[in-house]
Amino acid sequence: MYSYLVKLTPLEPYFFGGNINFFWKSQKNNKDKDRGSRYLIKSRDLPQQTTLLGMIRKEILMSEEGAMIKVNDEEVPFKYKYNIRKYGESEIEYIGKLIGKSSFNMKKPPSEYGIIKNISSVFIMDKRDNIYIKTPYDYNKNGYKPFVYKDGILDGYDPKAGITDCFMNVDTFNLCTEKIFRDFKKVGIDKDDKGSTKEDSYFKAIFKVMEKEFSFAFVLNTKEELRLKNKIVYMGAKKSAFKMELKKVENNYFKIPKEDNKIILLSDTYIDENIYDKCVYAITNTIDFNNLQTTYGKNHKMKKTLVKFTLLKSGSVLYPKTNQDRKYILDKINKENIQKIGYNHIWQVGGLRDVK
Repeated sequence: MYSYLVKLTPLEPYFFGGNINFFWKSQKNNKDKDRGSRYLIKSRDLPQQTTLLGMIRKEILMSEEGAMIKVNDEEVPFKYKYNIRKYGESEIEYIGKLIGKSSFNMKKPPSEYGIIKNISSVFIMDKRDNIYIKTPYDYNKNGYKPFVYKDGILDGYDPKAGITDCFMNVDTFNLCTEKIFRDFKKVGIDKDDKGSTKEDSYFKAIFKVMEKEFSFAFVLNTKEELRLKNKIVYMGAKKSAFKMELKKVENNYFKIPKEDNKIILLSDTYIDENIYDKCVYAITNTIDFNNLQTTYGKNHKMKKTLVKFTLLKSGSVLYPKTNQDRKYILDKINKENIQKIGYNHIWQVGGLRDVK
């Protein structure tokens, strides 16, 4: 297996998550009446794992330009094409072996993505190679001295200070004192397909800017050595530019700490059942996840379906009532095919766990 640290440094403001397509209520257009009006939309700080997976699958495919493949018993160079309908059957088979046959589906996640073994949850790196992850919601003081639950009370919790929701150094557990993100506001007018201004079409979008000291990062594990090189890639709702840098690393790139009795979510996590009745207490938050599922039928006909899920956000803390309840919750979290793309990762209960 080959392991790579993939760093992504934004080169311009970006927009992750949500829907940047603006639909407005209009008395003249009944089909928009149930879509609701959006005057203001805001980007998330971090990319979804599906964004990272989609980007790396595309880049691996593009890097294979010129590789010799067999088509009709003849060796020919592979050519990357933006339209999948232009590929022949032999090329489709080659692509499936290289990056997998389908995109991610939360309900029925694929078991493999070609030579991609898995990717880690996204994290933050600075120029000194310090690693930052989301703080657990029970974070109290530097060094991670968490709240203590006793007799129905969280000892150490200050209602005025609220819940800590930022990033901490994975080695020291101290909070990142530097500002990582700032907002970048854009305003505009929504227009229809003919270029005409829509009624009540003024909007404001808040993009994100990452400070120059920082980058997004994740670990990519593959079955084969990659041809990928450092380059500019494009991600997000407006295809913002990012500088991608790859470096070979050890498989166990960094470790996360021991927690004996509670479950802390290292990544956004999908649990398809209510697990709160199995907890003494929980400090959680949720995030909407729009899963764009792409399937191909006869003659490579493409169908895209948008399915909405609600995930528990990274940093959420679950405190099971009993060992049996803890096992039940872990069974609901530990879905291998979802974990392969960086969702449903936790701080290991009872020992060290490598980020894989």
